[in-house]
Amino acid sequence: MNIKKTRLLLIVLGMLLIMLLVLLIALSIGTSNISIFDVLNFFYGNANDNTILIVKYIRLPRVITSCITGAGLAVSGCILQAMLQNNLADPFTLGISGGAAFGATIALILKLSTVIFVPICSFLGALFSAIIVYLISFRFQRIEFDNNIMILSGIVVNYVFTSIVMLILILTKTNNFQSAYMWLMGSFSIFEDTIIYIASIIIIVGIIILSMSGNIINIITLGSDKAKTLGLDFNKKIKFFFIISSLITSSTVAISGVIGFVGLIIPHIVRKIISSNNLILIPMSAFIGSIFLLICDSLSRMFVVISLPIGIITNIIGGLFFIYLLVEEY
Repeated sequence: MNIKKTRLLLIVLGMLLIMLLVLLIALSIGTSNISIFDVLNFFYGNANDNTILIVKYIRLPRVITSCITGAGLAVSGCILQAMLQNNLADPFTLGISGGAAFGATIALILKLSTVIFVPICSFLGALFSAIIVYLISFRFQRIEFDNNIMILSGIVVNYVFTSIVMLILILTKTNNFQSAYMWLMGSFSIFEDTIIYIASIIIIVGIIILSMSGNIINIITLGSDKAKTLGLDFNKKIKFFFIISSLITSSTVAISGVIGFVGLIIPHIVRKIISSNNLILIPMSAFIGSIFLLICDSLSRMFVVISLPIGIITNIIGGLFFIYLLVEEY
């Protein structure tokens, strides 16, 4: 037992060092030439005005946002994989990406303020699609929860919303097509302080609630029969965790657009190298998810003058990882 605790402590310390290094590198990457030493001087209070302006008001908010988003998506992935007892599930399996895309497209087509209304409409669209999946799946849960019905509901809802989005973009003559596309691929380039604050609070509170529910989630992974034997109201808990994970995912969409595969990749990595116990899995997934998305965001800003949509980076990494999972399991 002591060996396991020591190993976990060493892993956490190692992750903290990696996080610190990645944070410094992320703050130094961009079109303006700022070195890691300049970033260190910023934290020590010895930086010049130009460095303070760029780091404090441009790069630091982006870094914090990417960390919170990565943590939220990773934790949502953990919960959905436990709920659905399917290791290939992620937050966007349940149609949330399609709903978010629909909301963002409506805002852009109506030429509403990009900074304010695109995130709000994305959040509402994502939440709306989650509600539809919830109503469809639990409408058919006459006796007990069936994870296959929820997965199929999510796939159907996602395809319907995605098709509507494509139809709108084809039929509507708009100059905002590129903005819509960039948002749908994930982006940290749109900042609205109030939205980020509210969404971040929802994500952080949701992560805390789910982290404290690790033992209950462990019981859920045993299946409905064993859970009921242990005195757990299985269906009620499933509904509760679905609502929390949907709120977290919808909030991440509000501040970053649609970023896929984070909720699929990170829980697998944590299970492999650390633990499958949800008491450890959930908080460690949040931690490693924030590091992963911070790295992806840094890569998206590293090679070109303008930032690539971060979803391109995560989709490439996630696609390769998905192929690896299929080869390994089948």
